[in-house]
Amino acid sequence: MAGNCKTCKFWLIERPEYTFGFCRRFPPHPERYVSAKPSQWKEGIEVTIQDFSRPIWPQTNEMDWCGEHAKEVEF
Repeated sequence: MAGNCKTCKFWLIERPEYTFGFCRRFPPHPERYVSAKPSQWKEGIEVTIQDFSRPIWPQTNEMDWCGEHAKEVEF
């Protein structure tokens, strides 16, 4: 059986009492917001994309899982 985020070496949690953390299996991606609203003209939509300089990793719950799980190695 595959493990969950809580037992994965790629998962980072900020405080022990939290149940959410960040998956750092892959590099972060830029924070991006996309919004759409009806065009002020008669048809179509206006799309706005805002990019921010802060990188983010996916936030996951400790019980989530994926196909990339790797157990923490203890020495």
